[in-house]
Amino acid sequence: MRRIDRAFFAHGEFVSYYEAEAWADGIHVMIESLENLCDAGHPDAVAELAEHVFSCADEAMNYVDDSDGHLTRIIDRLSDLHLRSCREGTADPVELAARLGKLELSSELDGFHRAAASYVDVLGEAGLAEYRRLLEPQWRKIKPTDDPYGAAFAIRQAMVGWALATGDPDALIDVHSWDEPSPQDVLEIATALEAAGRSDEAISWAQRCIAENWSRTRQTDELREFLSRRLDARHDHHQIGRRRPATAHPRPQGPQCLTLRQCSWRYCSSKGTAAQRGMQQPNSAADRR
Repeated sequence: MRRIDRAFFAHGEFVSYYEAEAWADGIHVMIESLENLCDAGHPDAVAELAEHVFSCADEAMNYVDDSDGHLTRIIDRLSDLHLRSCREGTADPVELAARLGKLELSSELDGFHRAAASYVDVLGEAGLAEYRRLLEPQWRKIKPTDDPYGAAFAIRQAMVGWALATGDPDALIDVHSWDEPSPQDVLEIATALEAAGRSDEAISWAQRCIAENWSRTRQTDELREFLSRRLDARHDHHQIGRRRPATAHPRPQGPQCLTLRQCSWRYCSSKGTAAQRGMQQPNSAADRR
């Protein structure tokens, strides 16, 4: 670990833009030595050392001019090495889940973003269960007033990663519906439903979100493309033709256009999860609009 520390911190002061490339080259040489160590049959040791490198990279953000994205390339290479070493190693899945959860929530960089989904083949059922056990209580405590880009964001993304790893669309719906889902969230839900053979539900989620965000064309571009492909595959040209530019039609109104939160309640209540989350059913015509 001393060699790792020297590679990151031997400079002793702020690394300027003009010095950053040479500094990053030294880090890549060190990572190459870890790759060689893994090749030599020591994946468990490499995984531990790679995690130390991640912590050093996080600290380096404070004193390196990374205008050219050197840290991003370092983290990408290091992420591949860590995943490889975990796959080739003998780490206990439950113990690995605890390490990954801590790394994902504490890192400022994206090396462990949605880690459970990336490491699903290593974690297995036992590791995923431990991941959920450790993170879900923190996720349940998130409030709408919490900073969406602080710790709450990291916890939400970790739970999304867990839900994606399970392959269960209902788990993903539960996680995304804890707060108002964004168009990108709905695209993930629709994609998961489609993969599970639940195409009607996937199309319904996409249509509702597009209707609710009719004027936000940039935010719904991918979702519109998803819906168009699915309807085209069904030769449902009538439904495709009904979609018009946002400037031509106002946002749909009326009781037939439920909000995503209300739709989520109806969906989750049918799955038996709404009561567990304390959600309440809309009980008036005004609530349903």
